[in-house]
Amino acid sequence: MKKFVALLTCGILATTIAATAMTAMADEEKVWKVGVLYQGLDSPFVIELQSAMDALDAERDDIELISLDGLSDAQKQVSQSEILIEQGVDIIILDGISVEGCAPCVDNANKAGIPIFTLIGPTSNQDQCVTLVGSDHAESGRIEMQMIADRFDGKCKIAVIEGPLGHSAQIGRIQGYEEIIANYPDMEIVVQQPADWQRDVAMSLVENWIQSGVEFDVIASENDNMALGAVKALEDAGLADKIPVYGVDGNDDALEAVKEGRMGGTALQSAKGQAAKSFEIIDMIKDGKIDEIDPLSLVPFIGVNADNVDEIIANK
Repeated sequence: MKKFVALLTCGILATTIAATAMTAMADEEKVWKVGVLYQGLDSPFVIELQSAMDALDAERDDIELISLDGLSDAQKQVSQSEILIEQGVDIIILDGISVEGCAPCVDNANKAGIPIFTLIGPTSNQDQCVTLVGSDHAESGRIEMQMIADRFDGKCKIAVIEGPLGHSAQIGRIQGYEEIIANYPDMEIVVQQPADWQRDVAMSLVENWIQSGVEFDVIASENDNMALGAVKALEDAGLADKIPVYGVDGNDDALEAVKEGRMGGTALQSAKGQAAKSFEIIDMIKDGKIDEIDPLSLVPFIGVNADNVDEIIANK
C-alpha cells in the first residue's frame, strides 16, 4: 500500500486548495459541506463507519456531511463525485471500491480545486490526494494469518475467501497472508475465491467447496461478514467444530462469534478511530493547514481471539 502514498507536491492544486481554505476562514459563519463517497452501505464495517462519522457530524454546527452510497460500483462512485462537485462541496472523502476504477474521482476533484482524501483504502493516484485515512490492510492479513499459524503450529491447509478483486483491502490482505505463509513451509492456500464482502455469497462458496470435496483445515476470510457466512455453511454441514474461521474488521456480530467460540478470531479495524481521524483532517483543511497533513493517517489493527475478546467488546 505504501507505494500508492507520496507527499502532496507543491503546485497549482496545493495553491488552489490553500487559497480556498484561507478564504473560507475569513467567513466565520461558513458551514463546510463535506461529501463522503462510501463504497457500499451493505457492508457492516462501512455501516459502522458511517454511523461513527454521522455521530461526530451531529456534534458540529460548522460541518455538513453529504453521504452517498456507491453500491459497490466504481463507475457509480465516479458519477457521484461529479454530483458532489456540482453541489459545491468544500471537501470530498472517498471510500473507493476499486484502486483503479475510483481514480477518476480523484482526478475530478483535483480539476475542480476541491481537496480530496481517501478513506479505508487508496487509489492508484493516491499521491494526488491530501492523505489516506485508514488502516494497513497488509497488517490485518498478517495478524489474521499469524493467529492461524499459531493455532495450527504452522501446519495447515487454508481456504481463503477474498473481497472484490482489485479492492485495496483484497490486495493488501492477501499480501499479508502470503507474507506470513512464507515463514511456514507446511502452510498452504489450497483454494481462494472472492465473495465480494457478502455473507450469502461466502456461505454458498463454502457450501460448494464442501460438496466438491476440497480439503482444508481453516478458513481465512478477508472480512467478518464473509467469515460469518462461512461459519453458517460449516455449521449446516456439521463441520463447525473441526474447521475454525478467521476474519477482519471486528464487527459486533463477529466479536460475539469469537466470544461464543463460533469464530477463531478477527483483526479489529476501528471505525470510530477512522472517523475521528477523518474529522481531524477536515479541521486541518478548514484551518488552512493542508501542508501539515501527513500523507498517511493510519489507525492500527488489533488481533482478537478468545484471550482478549471480552476486553475488546468492553472497550469498543
